[in-house]
Amino acid sequence: MRSFPRDPRIDFIRGIAVVSMVIQHVGGLSFLSFAFGAGAFYVSAAEVFVFLSGLVTARAALKTAARSGSRAAAVHLLKRAVKLYALTVVLTLLALPLLELIPLPWAQDLDLGQPVALLWSVLTLHQTGYVVDIPLMYALLVALAALVVPLLHAGHTRLVLIASAALWLAYQFAPDRADLPWAISGNGMFPFSAWQLLFCMGLTVGHHWDTIRTSARSASRAGLVCASGVATLGFILLYLLDHAQRLIPSEVDGLLFGKSHVGPGRIGATLVVLAFGFLLTAASWDRLVRAVGWFVLPLGRNSLRCYVLHVPVVYGAAIILHASRQVGLVARAEYTFLQVGALLAIWLGVRFMPPRSSHSTLTPLPIKHPAIAIEASRATRVFALTIFRF
Repeated sequence: MRSFPRDPRIDFIRGIAVVSMVIQHVGGLSFLSFAFGAGAFYVSAAEVFVFLSGLVTARAALKTAARSGSRAAAVHLLKRAVKLYALTVVLTLLALPLLELIPLPWAQDLDLGQPVALLWSVLTLHQTGYVVDIPLMYALLVALAALVVPLLHAGHTRLVLIASAALWLAYQFAPDRADLPWAISGNGMFPFSAWQLLFCMGLTVGHHWDTIRTSARSASRAGLVCASGVATLGFILLYLLDHAQRLIPSEVDGLLFGKSHVGPGRIGATLVVLAFGFLLTAASWDRLVRAVGWFVLPLGRNSLRCYVLHVPVVYGAAIILHASRQVGLVARAEYTFLQVGALLAIWLGVRFMPPRSSHSTLTPLPIKHPAIAIEASRATRVFALTIFRF
């Protein structure tokens, strides 16, 4: 039987994406924002997560199919989609009233006096809100994977990519007509028809992972790192120059690099940055693990838990910032403090949670108050030194 080992380099990249996600969602212009794109670069944590989710989903489906067949793999994916649907409903029903009652900046002026109508719209996936739109998208994507994976196993890779690209292209030109499965109120950032292309590309890469790695071995690793690094640097320079000199007209920039519709330039940038990130991580693995692996790897291995934990953290930070009136350097320091605190809280949450199964590679420490205090103190010191030593 084929072996399907978990690749810790993917966990590492997902861990970096978790850090970026938390910094972006807590919000504010902090001392950390620029290093992680401040949510304005051509690639954000969302693109990384969606592509890698497809890749990891395909690898897990191959493992299930090798053991029990393609039908079992599809059924397993459908069950996971149902769990994500349940998570979506619970988080949305908790988040929407909070958004409207405070109100937070993302409020949609919903009528909370019609609770039955609101409940029905949430249950039928016709209503979502800030941050909780993410599991909704993933529920739809994983349900799609249940249809796509058997096609990949049957050798229809080209058909999958053509159909996915066609739906994405239709959304670029006629978003109202191609907005599948239906229009969802509050879902302006993650329309399924646009984001499914990155997910399907990830599914395809994950399905053909071994073939791709074998082909890549024939090329010079240093050459691949240099080529992808130069391309990544090109996107960074284009971004900086465009924002300084307005080289690209705003309409063209939106069409190429818009996030909500996943523009073609954004797809290209995502593939380039991911390739460079993976190759650089592989080349510098030992040093990266020694430096930040203790913090990043637990986040990457438990990315869904990190998301769930980050929702109340992000809303709590929003409430604090909503009441704050700081400006200038004081505001920047406040944002930095909240972002670092959010990251440490989420890291401690996943670090002390029981493992998902006996096969987990993390060994949680005993949940005792002295141990938590010592670990939190150590994490704070090391994290601060890692961030600010330069």
